[in-house]
Amino acid sequence: MYAAHDWTITKEDSINLYKSLPKEVRYGIHEITNLNFNHYDFLFGRDSKKLVTDKLLEVLKNATGED
Repeated sequence: MYAAHDWTITKEDSINLYKSLPKEVRYGIHEITNLNFNHYDFLFGRDSKKLVTDKLLEVLKNATGED
């Protein structure tokens, strides 16, 4: 998961990191396209629950087979 307008970590760095992971631990890559979402917003942004936490929980549920 990365923000398209993150001023700390670039999209390219995020994709390179993802590709460097072993295939068995890759569960998809997700881009946050909100223009105002940046590095600190992953933890402190008012939309972080909707854009980060909810999406992450969905990925974890799918990966573990839970409903």
